[in-house]
Amino acid sequence: MRYGVILTGVGPMADPVRLVHAARKADQLGFHSLWLYEHVAFPTKVSEAYGKLPFTPETAFLEPITTLSYLAAETRQIRLGTGILLLALRHPLHVAKAVATLDVLSNGRAILGVGLGWLAEEFDALGVPFRERAGRVRESVEVLRKIWADGKREHTGRYYSFREVTSYPMPIQRGGPPIWFGGAAERALCRAAELGDGWLGRSGRPDQIQRWVATVRQRANELGKNHFAVAVSASAELTREEVTQFEKVGADQVNLAFASGETVEIERKLEAAAKRLLD
Repeated sequence: MRYGVILTGVGPMADPVRLVHAARKADQLGFHSLWLYEHVAFPTKVSEAYGKLPFTPETAFLEPITTLSYLAAETRQIRLGTGILLLALRHPLHVAKAVATLDVLSNGRAILGVGLGWLAEEFDALGVPFRERAGRVRESVEVLRKIWADGKREHTGRYYSFREVTSYPMPIQRGGPPIWFGGAAERALCRAAELGDGWLGRSGRPDQIQRWVATVRQRANELGKNHFAVAVSASAELTREEVTQFEKVGADQVNLAFASGETVEIERKLEAAAKRLLD
């Protein structure tokens, strides 16, 4: 079992000093990866249909690729992941360049976690039709994989078209950083298995997690993806007994959430988790 840390880059964890201390500690302790969230532009007025949101329009969200590049200089071995990047809100050539840069700066430690997004008002603010997000993500992944394969590409698609361009330097990881997908709906799970190298699961009830993992693992196996990564999310207080249950349902990674707290408190929680799970 691998263990990642979700540092979010949101709210209290949008503080650069706190992030650096947490990232260094997670790196030193031997955690597999660290993950940051994303919202590009949070509207001040959103539909009441969403219910109570976990943050407000005033909540700070650091841009994840920029922040991970900053953390790359402060760490040595921990993988650096977007969890998740709203891929449909960016042109794929921009993403290809930014993520390849992160991979070069981190000496091959980047993971591109992507998702469709759920906040329609955010898409409206950026001029991207909300209903097109699945198609845009699918086509963007195609562009990313092609241009990371040889650094040169032309493309004609439904959403993006361009004459032959180059994008150097190439990523350190051959073929580009792995692409992991978020989402827990059945369609999202199938999309992750079809297009991705891994799945970033969220927390949930044991029966939900079991169903999500079984679905994505089965679909990946059907496609011959024997090395497909399956990660679930859990609290920082996760026990070994809970890990055993995750292993039984087919997960091979657990990402522990560290969303708030003072620097000393977060470091203490990281040390406790490492002693409990990594020793």
